[in-house]
Amino acid sequence: MIVSDVELREILSAKHRRRTLERPVTYGRFGERKRCPVKLGGVYRLTTKTPYEAYRNQAQREPTRARAVLHLIERCLESKMQLSITISETPVMVGDRWIVRFTKGDHRGVQDRPLYLSKVGDYTFDSWRQAVPGDPDVCLPLAADIEKARRETAERRIHPQVDNVRKMERGAGELARAMKRMKVENAKAESLIRRAQRNLTAAARLLSEDAVSCAVAAPELGTPGEAARPQIAGDSATPEAA
Repeated sequence: MIVSDVELREILSAKHRRRTLERPVTYGRFGERKRCPVKLGGVYRLTTKTPYEAYRNQAQREPTRARAVLHLIERCLESKMQLSITISETPVMVGDRWIVRFTKGDHRGVQDRPLYLSKVGDYTFDSWRQAVPGDPDVCLPLAADIEKARRETAERRIHPQVDNVRKMERGAGELARAMKRMKVENAKAESLIRRAQRNLTAAARLLSEDAVSCAVAAPELGTPGEAARPQIAGDSATPEAA
């Protein structure tokens, strides 16, 4: 993987300790978005681009053509800064860029190694550094399990409200039927009851469909929570039928 000199120096620097890269989002000939060029757990070698034009200008200053060719070959074959990295998190698309998080070095197979709670409150792969010797390894939840838990929590929170709205909707229907049986003719009351029925139906639909899908949505970068939840029409006021 080719990166700029500045990026590679910041990664190798003990001061900057850069651990993210940005890759452009590419599209196919029909406009379809292509997959990210790196994947979780993959090991890649970072290197800088060969400054061929600068080397060629230097070679042109040699007195003979043969020496210029030899100079250019030697410079192109010179060892460049290289570094192996392991992708530690699933790449995330932000705008027209892929945000890639990584760790230095080749950590192939680390995902299968047991993970322990360390003495300093962090995690470690070394059993001799764990907080309580003999404790089992830590089982961290998968992203799919976290998503399932969010969905079930949202459903448990919202479904009782949906049942209440359905009960009010049935009550409005029974009231309308009772007025018809008693032959009560009140145009304004009938209009209000029909409007209430439409509003309750719309509220139940919003709660049962849109609210559940929005409640489980996470922010773009994958952090937990509902900070990025969009505003649903009807949250602040009773929906009115057009």
